Amino acid sequence: MVHASFLICKFDKPTLSNIIRERFGTGFPDIFQKPQINFAYSYLNELKAKTILLETDYVDRDYLEDYSQYYVRCFSRYGERCARLHFFDDGGDDTFKISHERIRDGLTADPLELEAELQKRYLGFIVIKPIPRTFIGKSCLKLYPWLATNNTKKVIANEYTVNLFGMNLTVDSVAFQEQDKVVSACATTAIWSLMHAQKKSYRLPETPSASRITLAAINHIENSSNSFPNGGLNIKQ
Repeated sequence: MVHASFLICKFDKPTLSNIIRERFGTGFPDIFQKPQINFAYSYLNELKAKTILLETDYVDRDYLEDYSQYYVRCFSRYGERCARLHFFDDGGDDTFKISHERIRDGLTADPLELEAELQKRYLGFIVIKPIPRTFIGKSCLKLYPWLATNNTKKVIANEYTVNLFGMNLTVDSVAFQEQDKVVSACATTAIWSLMHAQKKSYRLPETPSASRITLAAINHIENSSNSFPNGGLNIKQ
């Protein structure tokens, strides 16, 4: 069901692909066959995802910095607003159905109760950037339950808090994003994920965006600098 700012639909692969196309107009076949979308679908399917909630107009700090550093000056008119997909399972309770009406009424009648119900079902989010092909932005998905409780493995995960219509939802994860090969090629994106995984060690107010990491990766020799588009970092950087 559609609202001015969000869309709620059943979780399945065609729908996951189609709502991205509908939001940004990217070719449907490209999205449907994209390896990262295939993996995200398989991962969420194993988590027993049932519902997708799409925020159609979302401001993402990481992309906004990348946009200001490069995309705003591109000949193509890339937008500065992203979309964000949220995923939910059924929480083992068929009596609570996530719908536009349930969210609207819950926000009015008892936001704390609605927040608790959504938190029990929350599986995480994926940010969709308004750029072609490499559109998967910051993504945090819940750990596999069998992995989180496995005593033979050590899993790195941090708590991420999401503000959804004034409600705070949390997910334990490590952020991922797709390399866009313009402001953040493979090394930059790997460093970005590493800094998210080890953010307690870095003690920074916030994890820097990919474009800031690329610009900071200089050789520490005279006249060393980076600019955009950037094809990747060298060994010294």
